[in-house]
Amino acid sequence: MKPTLSHTAAIALAGLLCIACTATTAKDRAPSAAYPKALQGIWLGEGREYCKRADSLDSDSRFEITAQKRTGYEDWNEPLSVAQISKSPQAWKIVSNLYINEEPMRIEEVFLLSGQDNGALTVVSSGHTMTYYRCP
Repeated sequence: MKPTLSHTAAIALAGLLCIACTATTAKDRAPSAAYPKALQGIWLGEGREYCKRADSLDSDSRFEITAQKRTGYEDWNEPLSVAQISKSPQAWKIVSNLYINEEPMRIEEVFLLSGQDNGALTVVSSGHTMTYYRCP
C-alpha cells in the first residue's frame, strides 16, 4: 500500500505538533532549583539546647529548609539557583526569592556547613553573617 498525499500530510502535521508541544513545555518550565539534602531540616540561631524549649517555635532565628522552600518566622524563600562552591567544607551559593510581603526580593547567599555532624550552618549574605544550629 502506497502512502497517499493526505496520509503524508497528516503524519507531517502530527510530527510538527509534537515538536511544537515539546518545545513549548521545555521553554515554559524552567528546571526547578532545590535546596541540597544536607541543608534540609530545622535550624535555630540560639543553639541546639534551645531547640527543646517550647518557646523556640516563636524564635525569629528559627527556620526550616525543605527541598523547595526555606520557611522562617515571618518570611519564606524559594530557591532560583543552587551551585555547590566547595565540597570540604560543604558550601553552596544560593540565589532565591525572599517573600516578606507580596513582592519577592532576589537575594544571594552562601550556605556553609561545619561543626560536628555538619550541625552548624553559617549563612552569609551582603553585610550579614549568622550561624544556626541543626535541631535534632
